[in-house]
Amino acid sequence: MTSRLFAALAASAILSVAPALAAGPSSGVAPPASVVNWTGCYVGANAGFGWAPESWLYGYYAGTDYNENYGAHTTSGGVIGGQVGCDYQMGMWVVGAKADLDAADMTGSHNHDGYGQSTKLDWIATATGRAGYAIGPALLYVDGGVAWDRGAYMMALSGENYSDTITRTGFDIGLGAEYALTKNISLNLSYDYLGFGKHDVWWLYEGTEPWSFHVNQNVNLARAGLNLRF
Repeated sequence: MTSRLFAALAASAILSVAPALAAGPSSGVAPPASVVNWTGCYVGANAGFGWAPESWLYGYYAGTDYNENYGAHTTSGGVIGGQVGCDYQMGMWVVGAKADLDAADMTGSHNHDGYGQSTKLDWIATATGRAGYAIGPALLYVDGGVAWDRGAYMMALSGENYSDTITRTGFDIGLGAEYALTKNISLNLSYDYLGFGKHDVWWLYEGTEPWSFHVNQNVNLARAGLNLRF
């Protein structure tokens, strides 16, 4: 359902921008809202889709780091949440900062030699700065900053189930486009790459001996959102 919403919002954005692009400077027809002041703050909502390739390596057991490949899977699913931010425009250039928090329903699993390994991500957050260039009613931008995600990492082995929940910290780099539908409402489309790298998840084997897997994970986010600007 979330991915269908993202596709619908993306189609709406294309239909909104197309007339302005088609008109062009040579037609003598000014694009709608050709002068937009991006200075100010905003709140908004977003929805989209995320996918996260993961590789699992057998980690520590009884003091030894085995670092053996135990397969991979892609965790994927819908995300939905909100964002806040502020921008400042200098001529055609716009700089700003934003933060967002999305609930996630991203899952994935695989089996390796009887080890059933699975992931469920619960939420994703970012805090970034952004810099962009205004073209008529559109703003094209790049952003970067800090990212977090939280999820459960589960193992099924010999009829026993193990689970560890961790919060990861990493980096966010992305790009996007924002289009002013009215003076106070804008549509935003974005893609973000969240790099989390390798983290250890831990369980107690048979309730006594701690053991771990090294899980490498990076998240891709494609989202559409609406902002109410002040």
